[in-house]
Parts: sequence; C-alpha cells; structure tokens
Amino acid sequence: MKSSIFALCLFTTVSAFAHDSLWSLCKTKTDLYGENETLLLNLYEHRNAHGDGRDNDLTLIFGGHLLTGVFDSTLVSSGPLKLKSKTSSFKGTIQLNDYSNVDLKGVLTLNGSPTPLNAKFICEVLRD
Repeated sequence: MKSSIFALCLFTTVSAFAHDSLWSLCKTKTDLYGENETLLLNLYEHRNAHGDGRDNDLTLIFGGHLLTGVFDSTLVSSGPLKLKSKTSSFKGTIQLNDYSNVDLKGVLTLNGSPTPLNAKFICEVLRD
C-alpha cells in the first residue's frame, strides 16, 4: 500500500514538469525592399483551446513592426498564413520543417508598402 501511494505521488510530481508546448526563436537574412534585412519569427506551438489539436502562435518581428497570427498545425505542416498589426500585414504560406526551420512565402506589407517575402528561417528551440 505504501509503495502504491509513493508511486502515485512520484508520477504526479514528474508529470507536473512535463511540457506540452514548444517555444522557438527563428532568424533569417532576406531581401526586403531591395536591401538585405534581418527578420525574426517567434514561434510558440501548443495545444489548441479545445484540446484536440495544435496551434502555432507566430510573431514576425522587423524593427518596430510586430505582426501576429495563428497557424493550425493539427493535421498539416504547411498552408495559408495571415499575420497582422494595426499598420502592417503578411499574407502567404508557411512551411514548418520539424520546427528546425520555417519557410514563409508571400507578400509583406509594412505601413502600406508591399514587398515580396521568400524567407527560410533557422530556428533555435528555447523551451521544449
């Protein structure tokens, strides 16, 4: 009986430290408006609100521009993606490659000025 209680306590303690999410910071150098620029992508993959799938919260960072959106990766690793802020947007596609790199292809519009974006981000896992 004592060993059963000890095992139950040990199991609940260990499972409390289990993670069900992945946080990565991704970086690329790419052509924006004719110049070689650095872009960052904050990626947080987690269980969706219903508990039956996976969501990726994304924040694309360029200078003072923070564009946010969500990609549902429950059944697919690629598909359409929209990121936005009050003054800027990205509309295109995303390809998640085992979370070690992410491809974004589409049109990035900063303060009303569009530019094509074709970027491969290299990711570093910050928390798993």
